[in-house]
Amino acid sequence: MSSEDQNDVADAADDEALVGELEETIREMSERLEKDDKDVAAYIFRGEAYFDLNETEKAGSDLKAALDLEDNCASTHLAWGRYQLDQGQSEAVLKHVQRAIEIDTINPGHAVDQETEYGDDSRAIAQYMLAEALMDQDRNFDALKAIDRAITLDDQSADFFILRAELKKNAEDFEAALADLDIATQLEPENTEIRVARALTLLDNGMEDKALEEIELAFKIAEEDGASQEKSELFAIRGNAYANQGDILRAREDFRRSLELDENNFESHMGLSDLAIRTREYAIAEEHLDKAEDIDPKEPTVYLNRGVLEKHRDKNSKALVALDMAISLDSEYAEAYHLRGQVRSDLGDTECQKDYDKAKELGFEIDA
Repeated sequence: MSSEDQNDVADAADDEALVGELEETIREMSERLEKDDKDVAAYIFRGEAYFDLNETEKAGSDLKAALDLEDNCASTHLAWGRYQLDQGQSEAVLKHVQRAIEIDTINPGHAVDQETEYGDDSRAIAQYMLAEALMDQDRNFDALKAIDRAITLDDQSADFFILRAELKKNAEDFEAALADLDIATQLEPENTEIRVARALTLLDNGMEDKALEEIELAFKIAEEDGASQEKSELFAIRGNAYANQGDILRAREDFRRSLELDENNFESHMGLSDLAIRTREYAIAEEHLDKAEDIDPKEPTVYLNRGVLEKHRDKNSKALVALDMAISLDSEYAEAYHLRGQVRSDLGDTECQKDYDKAKELGFEIDA
């Protein structure tokens, strides 16, 4: 048996053991609830087991039942907040996680919290979830304070450092972001998510060579146990690195390999559209932009690229429609304002200067 096959068997055994433990928890908690249908802790334990088995509807039902039965303990609010985070409901996450933190601060030691062992680990998770919800609302500064508190409580979680790195990257503090990702790598050296985050941060900082080195390390890890979607993402990132270096042939090959593994990889469709615009293959560019728009119709870069494409085709009216859409989705999209100014100028529209001024106000710089 090869080492790769041995790893697959070991992973399958670990997964089977975990599923067995979760199913046993569900059986035990169901027995408790048959005896007492107001057992709050049992609802939490069973709901979280369902959640970990991806049975979200059952998880939601149990965790909501726990919250309805007991509104004055931290555990019910934290568990419900976790469920809402998975559902993408940042407002609900903020409400319930902040309530969990408040209860734990003002009136700790509820019987349910004692049974669920609500302690520093739970407090760290609460701050982490709070940071995620705040980041979703573009409250970067408040999110950073929350994740700092989480790391103070638990400095052994790679996920915490990954999130803080993302927040530092959003603040364009690339050095601090890379430092956090270095710590995350030390905690979980075989985690491809961390390698991907490092590669993307390096790319954003114009360090393509180092990004490529990071991607190669990620590929080595993914070769052993990576899923097709994960490998697709790696090809897309490497494709972008090659594209930034002007290596169109390698970039195109990686984007295509990415789509062979996952036909819905947004970055690869965008990458191929960009390369096709560069090589004046406009029909191919449009084909990939259409697919990217189908995947994520609310992503402003799709419409920026469509504006670039239509301008290259001398179809300025269509370009204007696309750029209007980009700006409606992101009112601070400096590049879109600048390009719309160019299109309006070509159309003889005197409003073009307003777009140029707005782009400059937002920090747009023309390459020398």
